[in-house]
Amino acid sequence: MNASLLFLLILCIFIFYSTGYRTFKDENGKVIPHLTVEKQEQDMVAEYIHEGDKVLELGARYGTVSAVILDNVKDERDCVVVEPDSKVTDALKSNLEGCNYGNAHVFVGTVGPTKQKIKGDYNYATYTVECNDDTCDIDNLTYDELQRKYNIEFNTIVADCEGCLPQVIDHISTSSPSLQPLKKIIVETDYPDRVDYEKLYGKLKTCGFNKTKGDFVQVWERT
Repeated sequence: MNASLLFLLILCIFIFYSTGYRTFKDENGKVIPHLTVEKQEQDMVAEYIHEGDKVLELGARYGTVSAVILDNVKDERDCVVVEPDSKVTDALKSNLEGCNYGNAHVFVGTVGPTKQKIKGDYNYATYTVECNDDTCDIDNLTYDELQRKYNIEFNTIVADCEGCLPQVIDHISTSSPSLQPLKKIIVETDYPDRVDYEKLYGKLKTCGFNKTKGDFVQVWERT
């Protein structure tokens, strides 16, 4: 075997064992092609999440991005994975266990000042809306309650929650107007037709954040 073929073989083995060997399944047991699904989000997290980050992930779905976050922070206790849709959380937990993160902190619910409910059934595009009646069937914790529950002080947020981040940021700012000690936010800008992202960007800039990368999936860091 010549050197070029040997190099390609080693490269293929490395790629397979670093990412491709993992299997993610949905609630129906269907395999998710995780090397292509949410690839941009995974790449951003792989580049910008580091050991020592204390990460709040909003909107985990099946855990394809969660696993990359956990790879990078090294310690499962340094991340809380939040997913409101109880229909998929058994699959989420099973997928994380398959990635050797069976002890990861997974909160099935929402984060904010008010109760929420699932709106529709749109797979990855499923989102929540406020409610105040018997349809509020999702657990909810405030940001501070979540930190106390898992004994963590977040400095990083990864949000793929179909437009929930502006509301969460407003909620955090009621107790921490400067958003300290947050230093980094990675956000997927879903539903621009119903979410005022310009207002969010203005608030982040006021708090000392600047966008350092991205368009649909963005990275904001405190300077």
